[in-house]
Amino acid sequence: ARPGERNKELFCAGVATRRLIEHGHIQADDAVAQLTAAAEQVGLERAEIDATIARALTRRPEDLAPISLDGSDYARVVGECCDALVEVENLFVRGGALVRVDERDDVVRLVPVSISQLTILLTELRTFRKMGKNGPREVWPPRELLGGVLQADHRRLRTLVAVLDSPSVSTSGELLVEHGYHAATQSFVCAAGLVVNVPSHPTQEDAQVAYRSLRTLLCDFPFRREVDAASAISILLTAVARVAFEGASPLFAISANTRGSGKSLVVEVLVTIVTGRAPAVTTVPGSDDEFRKAVGAHLLSGSNWLVLDNADAPIRLRSLDSLITAERFSTRLLGHNQMIEAPSRMVIVVNGNSLELGGDLSRRALPIDLRVEVARPEERTGFRIRDIRAHVREKREVYLAHALTILRAHSVAGYPACGVKELGSFEAWSRTIASAVSFASGLDPLSGRRGTSTTADRD
Repeated sequence: ARPGERNKELFCAGVATRRLIEHGHIQADDAVAQLTAAAEQVGLERAEIDATIARALTRRPEDLAPISLDGSDYARVVGECCDALVEVENLFVRGGALVRVDERDDVVRLVPVSISQLTILLTELRTFRKMGKNGPREVWPPRELLGGVLQADHRRLRTLVAVLDSPSVSTSGELLVEHGYHAATQSFVCAAGLVVNVPSHPTQEDAQVAYRSLRTLLCDFPFRREVDAASAISILLTAVARVAFEGASPLFAISANTRGSGKSLVVEVLVTIVTGRAPAVTTVPGSDDEFRKAVGAHLLSGSNWLVLDNADAPIRLRSLDSLITAERFSTRLLGHNQMIEAPSRMVIVVNGNSLELGGDLSRRALPIDLRVEVARPEERTGFRIRDIRAHVREKREVYLAHALTILRAHSVAGYPACGVKELGSFEAWSRTIASAVSFASGLDPLSGRRGTSTTADRD
């Protein structure tokens, strides 16, 4: 059986065992030990086993409101189930699908609710009864009912637009530093254990100081021009402020003139500041179908990053073209026939040597150029920050505070344009992110689109 089915079986066994314990047929400690051993043999994790057994053994049907399965009022039964699910604290609707927020090992993931998981959720909240020969009896909710609940219109559940990997800012410039769901932005903020010190009313001078610190962090990367460094810092600000603006953000295209220039490492540094860990990278898919599957997995998990690493051929993906500018992306729920339309708030980064972008991608990209003038760049020495990976993990809160200070100072000042001309299809991003970078640095990252080594293919 699949993990979800095994979990359901364990829960059902736990409920049955509870009845044996209540009638004195088995001791509770012995029952828990037997259930645990059996679950471990089929590969369930210990934490999951303990939680499932605890829920099953403490469930008391007489304390739960019953749902009658008698009669033909299918809509009523589905409605009662949907009403019951409002009580589940970590359950949300994303793109029309039910998802749970799963917090493990300081990582927050979105997990689509399966039939088996829905069975456990509903039977923890309600009992299901059907009239038998000897009166009403407790039964498990039928599979067709569970399928109807999964596809119902869950208007009473909270909508989840994004999972934010760090403290963030809202569209009004408000700092979002509390861990958990933020109703105004319909986002889940991952801020457990993080302390970021940001002035409530920072000035432009505060923003400039913060920018210089971020620029110093990237001092060992061989950016061809200062505007390339500014564009790299805009990746960080985009990820931190992804719910601060509506609409799309450009493709961040990092091109180097040779291997060993640090194009993958600079992405790792920026992602680590936001998430606390290195990114999960993927190669550029060979077809639109493969790309849609990869994007679907990222969207459904709540991931905010899509990092296409070491592109070694011109990129021609129509789905990537549309993903960059689309606010929503249609994909099939893995393991189901259900299509969902998930909001797209991903930061998309591609890197490669002499990177070539096909189709409309060059128009939708913000280029970042790295250029090394030595024969063996991997043998370079004299770095100011020797172990930048360890350094950024240790100072993560400091660099997050710098990014938030820039964004907050820009909002306090009234979002001045600072000479930035809005980029078509990315107007909101230009006003919120590009202008904030210019506000703090005096550099317009969009000016880097002129004179770049990232090229458009001319087929």
